[in-house]
Formats: sequence, C-alpha cells, structure tokens
Amino acid sequence: MTAETCLKIAKTTGYLLSFNKKGKKRVVISKDTRLSGYLFEPLLTAGFISMGMDVILV
Repeated sequence: MTAETCLKIAKTTGYLLSFNKKGKKRVVISKDTRLSGYLFEPLLTAGFISMGMDVILV
C-alpha cells in the first residue's frame, strides 16, 4: 500500500462515517509494532482530521 492510497482510504472512510451523522465525529486508531504502522498512523490521522473528525490514538 502506498502513502497516497492510505490517505485516500482515510479520507473516504472519514466521509462515509460522518455522512448524515450528528454530534461529534470520532475515530480510534490503533497500531501494532510492525514498522509500517509508523508510516500509516500519521497518514490515517491526517486523512480523518481533514474530513473534520476527531482522532483518538491508542
């Protein structure tokens, strides 16, 4: 998966999760210890935030 694809997935998912939803829009992101998690976590976070969602990292 490329960085661009990961960002697009986050933006699309953020749009779908917030569609017709009232109140706070939140998403929780968790990762394991694989090195790829350190690449994907900030991309997912940026994508969700750009769609107006609150991001909780655990």
